[in-house]
Amino acid sequence: MAAIDNHRIRFMSNNLISLTVPSFTYSSEKTGFEANNALNNFRSEIWKPTGHFEITSSNNKIYINDGGAVTITLTAASYTTPDLLATHIQTQLNASSSNWTVSYSATTYKFTISNTGSVTLVLTSTTNAAWDTIGFTGASDLVGTSFTATEQRNHTEEFLKFDLGYQAEIDFLGVIGSISSVFLLSSSATVTLEGNNIDDFSSPPFSETVSVTEKGIFNFFDNSSDNRYRFWRLKIEDKFNFGGPEGIEIGNVYMGSYETFTARNVGKSFQIQEFDPSSISESQSGVIFFDKRTKYRVMNSLPFFALDQTSRETLQDVFEDVGKTTPFYVSIDPQLRISTDIEDLTMFGVFTDSPTFSHIVNGLFSTTLKIRELV
Repeated sequence: MAAIDNHRIRFMSNNLISLTVPSFTYSSEKTGFEANNALNNFRSEIWKPTGHFEITSSNNKIYINDGGAVTITLTAASYTTPDLLATHIQTQLNASSSNWTVSYSATTYKFTISNTGSVTLVLTSTTNAAWDTIGFTGASDLVGTSFTATEQRNHTEEFLKFDLGYQAEIDFLGVIGSISSVFLLSSSATVTLEGNNIDDFSSPPFSETVSVTEKGIFNFFDNSSDNRYRFWRLKIEDKFNFGGPEGIEIGNVYMGSYETFTARNVGKSFQIQEFDPSSISESQSGVIFFDKRTKYRVMNSLPFFALDQTSRETLQDVFEDVGKTTPFYVSIDPQLRISTDIEDLTMFGVFTDSPTFSHIVNGLFSTTLKIRELV
C-alpha cells in the first residue's frame, strides 16, 4: 500500500487469519493454552508457548576441552522446550566426551553445563557457536566443573505462521493479551511481521518490526510499498521475559484490512471512559469486602456528522458483519493527530447497539456510536 494520510477512524473487522486457512503452524504451545486460542475472540482463552529453540547450521557448535579440543555438533532441529534442548546438548556432549550433565532452571531460566572433572568451555571459539543461543555470552573461556549461563534464555523465537492460500494484503496487525490489563511482553521484546510468496522466512521480502505497548500491538502498514503475500509469519523474540518461556500470553491476533470513511471523522466531544465494575460491600461490623473485576474502556458518544452515502454504507456493512456479538478493532486516531500513543484510542471491542442514522439533508446523515472494550 502506498503512503497515505488518512487520520479518520478505522474499523478492523476482516481478520484473515481467523478464517479457514490452508495451513497454520506455530513454534510451541503449552497444553491447555493452544496456539489456536490466539485466533478466536475470547481473551480468556490464550496462547502460551513453551520455549522454542531453533538450531541451524549457524548456531549448532559447542566447543570444549576435556584434555583435548573437541567440537560438538548439535542436530539442526526445532526444540519446543528448553528441557528438550538441554537433553540433546547433554546427549551430544557425552557422545564425544563423558560425564556431562546439562539442565535448565525453571526459576532462573538459565542453562547449566556440568562435568564431574575439570573441563573448559571454549567461549572464544565462536564460529557457528550455540553459546549465545543458550545464554553463555562471556568473552573468556570458562574452566571448572559447573557453569551457569550469564543470561536468561526463554527461546530463540516464538512464531505463528499462516498460509492464506492466496496473495493477501495485511493493512493492520493487532495483538492483545489476556483479560489482564497489562500486555505481557517485556520492554526488550522484538516483534516482527514477515511476508513472502513462498514458505521461506530466511530472508523474506516483507519484514517490519512493530512497536509493543502496555495494551498490545496496534500497527498500520500504510507506508509499505508492497505488502501482498501468501505466507505470513508473526515472530516474537522475548528472551528476557520475566515469566520465562511461558511468560508470553496472547489473547487475540488480527491480520487483515480496515474500513474507514471517505471524508468525515469522529466529531469533537467524544468520550473515553474506563469502567471498574468491582463492587464494595460492608459487613455489620464495618469490615470492607471487595469483589474485584476486570476494568474495561468504553468509547462513548462518538458523533459522526454529515456522512455521505458511501460512508454510511461502510458503517452499515461493518455492523452487518459483526453485529453486537462479534468483536473487532477500532482506532479513532490512526495517524496520532489527537494522542501520541496509538493504544490510547485503539481497542478491541463490540458495538453496544446498532447505529441509528438521522437524515440531515439530501444524501447526508449523522449518527452516534458506542463501543465497549471486550475483556
